[in-house]
Amino acid sequence: MRLGVRGKLFLLSLVVILGVIVSFGIYLEYALSQWLESRIASELERHAESGRVLIQAVPNDYTVASIDPLADRLGRATSARITVISDGGQVLGDSQLSVVEILLAGNQGNWQEVLDAKRTGVGLSKRYSTLLETTMLFVAIPLQRSDGQSGFIRAAMSLEDVEKAKVTQRWVLLLGGLFALGAAVSMSGLNAHFATRTLRTLVRHIHAAGGRKLGKKRIRIFPRDEIGGLAGSFNKLAGELEDAVEALNREKNRMRAVLEGMSEGVVGLNRDYRITLVNQSAMNMLNLTYPPIGKPLSVVTDYKPLLNLAETPGTLNTEFDLPGRDEALSKRVCVQRTPTRTRGGCAIVLRDVTEIHRQEQIRRDFVANVSHELRTPVAIILANSETLLDGAFDDPVFGRTLMEAVERHAFRLSRIITDLLDLSRLESGRYDIEMQPVKLSNLIARVADGVGTLVASKHVSLNNEVPEEMIVMADSGALEQILFNLMDNAAKYTPENGKVFIRAKLQKNRIRVEVEDSGPGIPPKHHPRVFERFYRVDPGRSQDMGGTGLGLPIVKRLTENMGGLVGLESVQPQGVLFWFTLERA
Repeated sequence: MRLGVRGKLFLLSLVVILGVIVSFGIYLEYALSQWLESRIASELERHAESGRVLIQAVPNDYTVASIDPLADRLGRATSARITVISDGGQVLGDSQLSVVEILLAGNQGNWQEVLDAKRTGVGLSKRYSTLLETTMLFVAIPLQRSDGQSGFIRAAMSLEDVEKAKVTQRWVLLLGGLFALGAAVSMSGLNAHFATRTLRTLVRHIHAAGGRKLGKKRIRIFPRDEIGGLAGSFNKLAGELEDAVEALNREKNRMRAVLEGMSEGVVGLNRDYRITLVNQSAMNMLNLTYPPIGKPLSVVTDYKPLLNLAETPGTLNTEFDLPGRDEALSKRVCVQRTPTRTRGGCAIVLRDVTEIHRQEQIRRDFVANVSHELRTPVAIILANSETLLDGAFDDPVFGRTLMEAVERHAFRLSRIITDLLDLSRLESGRYDIEMQPVKLSNLIARVADGVGTLVASKHVSLNNEVPEEMIVMADSGALEQILFNLMDNAAKYTPENGKVFIRAKLQKNRIRVEVEDSGPGIPPKHHPRVFERFYRVDPGRSQDMGGTGLGLPIVKRLTENMGGLVGLESVQPQGVLFWFTLERA
């Protein structure tokens, strides 16, 4: 937890007060304990001195029988424990022990107080008494009679009263300390509050300025001290900062609008090749889910051509393929590197030219394919016409063969031109579509009659599995042309004695129509391009079948113009399934 200035001042005051109270309490307890023990020791020494005077005045010998009664009387008179010890350490009398206990007491001459009394005249010792289960203070002084008998008299008293006084003192100190602490804390809190009021206001305004929430608010200056001067400086700075932030925000918003509106990807790098700027187009090209601001470019992508471009000094323009999550999502990009004014920094602009390249490739393929498709029948017609004019026309057999070839290729040329015109009308939107309910089974039966000759010649089984109740919203002529192209292709590529299936499935509010054959099939790598004009999986085989290469593009355009989708799937073990969807009537 982070503390503010007021909290720190308050905590500092609290620590100081607690330190003073605890230190004073410890010192006072120690001083009181020493003073009480000193008083008790002085009192015990007086009791021992009185006992020594009494015992030394007794004419009897130092025996238990003569000394113990005196010790008992002295103990009752002084409320202390009086013990008389012979010079050899034997207990001669004790005010708290019986005669038997005295005889069993053992040698007492080795206790510290006795040794100190023998050496200095007065012995003082404090220890825990296991007999009385309390801490005792012992004072011993020597006995010396004129007849030569000597020994020691010891007075002892429990320190239990001292401990009680300590506990009482602790409670008094605790209560007094709590009261003083409360008063001191209150005063300290008030002092910290008023001392830091302007400073707290200043901090709030600084936070608001950092969060851009300050607006036109300014600090009211109460004390004319250093903090007040700081608050005045901040008011001036806040106005200048507000103007600067507004100008930066306007520039930032304009820059963001420009960057996000660009179809080109923009990546800004600093001198350490860390990303400082990236727009949404660049994130899409680099397959990023969030802006990797501050990260090195090498962490964001491991594509070597892009990394090498970033590290190459100067202005560069190049073009390369940018890999995607899979091969189908790879892009062709035109990349430009421009150094920035910042030392070592640069800006990289990526322009997606994938569609341009694809359209250019389609255009080149179309020109090449249509030239090839048109050149072959035209060449044959020209060659046969020249042969006929050179005299073959009069030959009843060879002349007729040449004329049939001219007619066949003229018809093929006519089909190509017709399909191209139809496709052009479809792509330009000039093909009229009249949507109406169409019964699928009846239309499929009519189309089956149209391909009946081809089916019969190859002994292909044509299976119509479309339910009678299937009705779609479609243009009858367009749908018939779609079915004819798909069923004609299926019959052409199905080997002899093969099977073709026509099915229809209900999918929510749409109907999916499928045409499946058992022919050689189409490898998956060709699936994305089979609906392109003149695209052939096997050019030689397609020409042998007599196709123009425009049937599937026409199917795709007609289906899309009627609001449907079209596609194909591979069939196991062999064959292909073409499908299209239309709205259910």
